[in-house]
Amino acid sequence: MPPWRRMRSGCGCRTARMPAIPDGLVPGMRSRKPPLRFRGDGTFTIVQFSDTEFCRDDDEERRMAAMMERILKDEDADLAVFTGDVIASLGHPDPVEAFRRACRVPEQAGVRWAAVFGNHDSEGMVTREQLHALQLAYPLNAAKPDPPGIHGSGNYVLTVMGSGAGTAGADGDSGVDGDSGADWAARAAEAVGGYEDAGADGNAACAGRKSGQLAGRKFIGNEPGQRLNGPRGRAVCVAGFDSNSPAAALYFLDSGSYSPLEYTRMGFYDWIRRDQIDWYVSQSQGLTEDNGGVPLPSLAFFHIPLPEYNDVWDFTVCYGERNADFSCAPWINSGMFAAMIEMGDVVGTFAGHDHGHDYWGEWHGIRLSFGRTTRNGYLDRPFLPGARVIRMREGSREFESWIHLEDGTVIREQQRHEPTGRTPQIGAMGLDKIYPGAF
Repeated sequence: MPPWRRMRSGCGCRTARMPAIPDGLVPGMRSRKPPLRFRGDGTFTIVQFSDTEFCRDDDEERRMAAMMERILKDEDADLAVFTGDVIASLGHPDPVEAFRRACRVPEQAGVRWAAVFGNHDSEGMVTREQLHALQLAYPLNAAKPDPPGIHGSGNYVLTVMGSGAGTAGADGDSGVDGDSGADWAARAAEAVGGYEDAGADGNAACAGRKSGQLAGRKFIGNEPGQRLNGPRGRAVCVAGFDSNSPAAALYFLDSGSYSPLEYTRMGFYDWIRRDQIDWYVSQSQGLTEDNGGVPLPSLAFFHIPLPEYNDVWDFTVCYGERNADFSCAPWINSGMFAAMIEMGDVVGTFAGHDHGHDYWGEWHGIRLSFGRTTRNGYLDRPFLPGARVIRMREGSREFESWIHLEDGTVIREQQRHEPTGRTPQIGAMGLDKIYPGAF
């Protein structure tokens, strides 16, 4: 068994905690990329691009790239996320070049970015592993190397660090940045096992750790920025949010491509595998433990929707469009949604894959959302491309989300859909005709 320490999950099972790869550390690079961070106003804005399918460097693609850059600028994005089918690899003799064109969009816009992969990314002359290695080489890419031995490529978790608003700066004075002050405070406090009060120049500074736990993650009964006496009788600035501690987490998962059981009549699309779910659980447990037993507000990004995306549309109120009789989820439910419920950290998931869908609905406390196709809805009626925008707020499990279209329209209130029950998937997909006599 690998030398991972054993932990007990919220569901009572024992799970190996796999070693996390430090944020921003890229193999072959001597320096770390800067971590993602909430802004001083407590916001973190993500733009989700879905099914861009970069393929041919033609007018349509250049128009899409210009739209993407425009949306990133208009939304003042902190992170761009490609939720799969970044390229249509079968349609290009050099799919790596097509992927490079996709990467250039956020790089030229000066925006950090990350990608997961879909069924079209690795269909022709390129592997997901090659694409993932390529994204890691870009200066503004925030992704991390794959954990060893886990199915697929593009499985990683990113933490969004606290803003540090109200914490002490390097000279011990209250400031918005506070990175230097937080650095020494955490190190020194861990050593003494209590609040540390000496700043870089010996002046008062923010609270570091108490009993080995970062006090800056919580208000600990005081308003942010309130000063009180530390254990040595000197002033300590209690921060609302520690700039050197994670305040949120973003999970990225490879949902695969086509069902390995397709020819045994078990659906068309792949599913998140059990070892990936175990990896997610181990990362979630570790972050929760490090946060004093409180799950970090988290989002998850993958290409192929979970089976629960059909459940939420059929059985509860949703908002947005579903321009087909069903969502193209796997037929096998491998338990990813159940794991998220058990861990209690993920508050929203974001998928692509279904070009004509942009709906969202809340299912057992988790908001299941589709992006908005960024290239083409492939419908017999107008369906403008665009992006989904997500805004997280530091210290909150709530987030905002809206659609930003190619023509500049911003849709904050999507149309309401009342549940209508379940459409039998077999008949809807015409599988009785594809496999006559099988059902």
